[in-house]
Amino acid sequence: MANETKTEKKAEKELKKLQEQKAKKEKKAAKALEAREKRKASIEKSNEKQAAKEKKRRNMTKGQRARRILLPLLAVLVAVAIALCGFFGVFDRAVAAEKTADGDRISVAEYEYYNRMYFNYYYQMSQQYDQYYGSYYGAGAGKMMTGYDYTKTPADQEFVPNEEAGLTVDKKYGDHPVLLFAMGDGNHSLATAKANWEKIKATLPEAERADHPARYALIELNNVHDEGIIFEPIHRVVFGVEGKTFLDALQKKLAEQNGPVEVLPVAQKAEGGEKHIIPFFYGDTEGTLVISDPAAQLAVGTLQNAIDAVLKDLGGEVDYIHGDDVVKDLAKKPNAVGFLLPTMQKGELFSTVVYDGALPRKTFSMGEAAEKRYYLEARLLEK
Repeated sequence: MANETKTEKKAEKELKKLQEQKAKKEKKAAKALEAREKRKASIEKSNEKQAAKEKKRRNMTKGQRARRILLPLLAVLVAVAIALCGFFGVFDRAVAAEKTADGDRISVAEYEYYNRMYFNYYYQMSQQYDQYYGSYYGAGAGKMMTGYDYTKTPADQEFVPNEEAGLTVDKKYGDHPVLLFAMGDGNHSLATAKANWEKIKATLPEAERADHPARYALIELNNVHDEGIIFEPIHRVVFGVEGKTFLDALQKKLAEQNGPVEVLPVAQKAEGGEKHIIPFFYGDTEGTLVISDPAAQLAVGTLQNAIDAVLKDLGGEVDYIHGDDVVKDLAKKPNAVGFLLPTMQKGELFSTVVYDGALPRKTFSMGEAAEKRYYLEARLLEK
């Protein structure tokens, strides 16, 4: 009797399980059927819309079809035309808003163009000359050099000859003549062009020398005080020398060339001017050379003259390095000594060339090394 009861309960459980499985399958089938119906309805709706569009397209007239194509194209052309007019200043030029000195009215664009390209240029030049050379030439140096007084409006400008203004420049450098232009040829492009011309000239008859393309070189004339020109120092690292031995010899040579030299046990900031302060590094050692009465105008000249003389006796070689951190890293290597140099001031350029002649090699860099690492110079030299 007990066995029959157990069998019945087991059968009931299996039946119940089968019923649950059947219910799940039916529910799943119902969901699948519902999804299929939804997809079918969606497809039918999409087909209806497509059919309506097709019917509308077939019923369109030629004019409607043309407008459908031309209107978007016209909108694009109008947008392009407006952009080009704005770029070339057509709208500004159509607005006459300023008067010239003779009373004619000109557009805002024309006024700004002439003001920027003519008056502003000379005003800025005049102001810069007053700022940098006024202490040498006296008040009005900017007007003397450019013909414009930046303190007056364009309508109030008057040209005053140098003699009437009492301004002269012949005593700026004492007994030395005034320097008009300084030629920078750090990459030896002009020197190379000159050497090449001399070589070519020797092969040419006299009649062909006057207009041969190799006779001429392209230059770029700049105001050194322009904000776009940035001076960066080029430091020195000497390789192949023992640090202390080289420093001792260098200190002795600096004293011979300039007078007493003080050696400080800590690295100070590099400075030029009346004193030349030059920090040095080798291994874990650092210090500073202080030259109180330098013979050269620039710290780089003071250091380079001494390095050249010492290297003749001790051997080794000097390299020219951009970046303070790079110098310090290189100086930690065996048999290397690094020197940091101050940035050359723009006002020192002409006076240094006047008094010392050509600048020491690698005196300064116009910009960081990474800014001008890759460039190419080329010109056709054949006629």
